[in-house]
Amino acid sequence: MRVDGSKFRACNSKKNNYNEKNLARKIKYLEEKTQEYMAQLDENDSCEESSRKPDAQEIKDRIKELKTRKELYESYQQELKEKEINEISTIDPDARLMAVNNNGVDICYNVQTVVDSKHCLIVDCNVINNPTDHGQLSEMGKRAKEVFGVESIKALADKGYYNADDLKICEEENITTYVAKQVFSNSTGEKEFYCDRFKYDQEKDVYICPAGHELRCTRKTPINENTKQIKYANYEACSKCEYKDKCTKSKEGRAITRCIDQDFLDVVDERTAKNKELYKKRQMIVEHPFGTIKRGWGLSYFLTRGLESVKEEASLAFLAYNMKRVINILGIKEVIKRLEGLLHPSNLCKLHINIYWKSQGLNCVN
Repeated sequence: MRVDGSKFRACNSKKNNYNEKNLARKIKYLEEKTQEYMAQLDENDSCEESSRKPDAQEIKDRIKELKTRKELYESYQQELKEKEINEISTIDPDARLMAVNNNGVDICYNVQTVVDSKHCLIVDCNVINNPTDHGQLSEMGKRAKEVFGVESIKALADKGYYNADDLKICEEENITTYVAKQVFSNSTGEKEFYCDRFKYDQEKDVYICPAGHELRCTRKTPINENTKQIKYANYEACSKCEYKDKCTKSKEGRAITRCIDQDFLDVVDERTAKNKELYKKRQMIVEHPFGTIKRGWGLSYFLTRGLESVKEEASLAFLAYNMKRVINILGIKEVIKRLEGLLHPSNLCKLHINIYWKSQGLNCVN
């Protein structure tokens, strides 16, 4: 199976989404506008040649409008604190601000799909309002196992799913994972000194930098269940290294952090590296449904609001995709033949007409 996620725009504009930062900016703007407006009134009072002076009612209405907007924004700030959330969407409360293509942002939902490799059919789908894919590989893998009725399954996913905790759950659930490794750059942007160029020596428990120096573990406190990473450094060697300016911008020197589960991640990395040809097919298979639905059909946004309604809308879209895909694979006659035994005779005539009309790009009959 192939797992992937894509952002679909929610029924909520960016101007109706608020977080602590933009609320503070809006409140400050209103306070400044109020002061500016009052200063303008004082100036008009002192200027005898003023062409027009606002009357008392106009002044009250304007101040009331600014005060009401400020109170609304302050209530949103209070809601963020009380609910301990990062943002509020006023039209669709479940929608969230997410990164989309071309480094932009929009109010979206994250749609997850599992696609089978043989026919490019959607095995299962889900919609979440978390912008990251972390934790979704095991979830979608378990759902796929249930659909197929199998004890084990292979799962291919991109680097957005590269998460140690989630991959460990997959291993426990007999889901064999092939996931691309994330590569992080250094502060200078020199590829020769990226993190993956530092080689780990398991026997010595040190990292060997590209210049040949050993970076030793600097941790003094014991490792426990809360430990996530271990730090390795050799600032003395860095201070004398001729490549320091290419390696890091830090005055002390370069430090490398090692995930506490890195030994397990190395097994996943090796498995993925040995199956490059299998992994290369992932994108061709898993991107096909999203490309068809978003580009071909224009369904890049949701019409309904709320997480549960959006899930139903996504399910209908993927059901339509699967139906069209099955028609392309089996043909209309074979699809009708297989469905005839499942439908009441009175509905068969309408089914024949609808399937034919749909294949011709026409509207279905009621």
